[in-house]
Parts: sequence; C-alpha cells; structure tokens
Amino acid sequence: MDQREIGIIMRACLTLHNMIIDDERDNYELAFNSDVVEGTVPEPIVNHDYHPCYETYFQRSCQVCNSKTHAALQADLIKEIRKRNLGQRERG
Repeated sequence: MDQREIGIIMRACLTLHNMIIDDERDNYELAFNSDVVEGTVPEPIVNHDYHPCYETYFQRSCQVCNSKTHAALQADLIKEIRKRNLGQRERG
C-alpha cells in the first residue's frame, strides 16, 4: 500500500468520524463543570435511572446492524468521499 492510498483511507476515516459527530452532536450532555478548582477531584454523580441518551445509542446500534441501514450509510460515505475528492481536484 503506497502513501497515496493510506492518505485516501485516512481521509475516509476522518470523513466518517465527522459525519458521526455531526449526526450525534445533540445527543450528549456535557458533564464539564468549570467551577471546580483545578487539581481537585469532584465526587462522581452516579445515576441508575433511565437516561434517553442510552436509548438513542442502542436504537442507533440496532439500526447500523440492520443490513439496509448499513448499506445506506455506506453509500452516503462513498458519496461524501467522492464529493470531497472532486473538490480537492478542482482546487488543486
């Protein structure tokens, strides 16, 4: 595998990562408290109740295991990679 092929694979991975982040951005709550003084360790908050974030995660996991959804996501990724490659060629 030459350096060009590795670059294409790396860009595909980065594109897929960014697509996942964009899709899941609103599903996570930030757990950062800027009021905590640096160097101290806050007591963890453990919640054993229902949390909608987990339900969404499991639903999406099941969808990805579905062969039709998997194929659709794969096709979307291929379209995105081709679109970005064409854009780079036009600029370069």
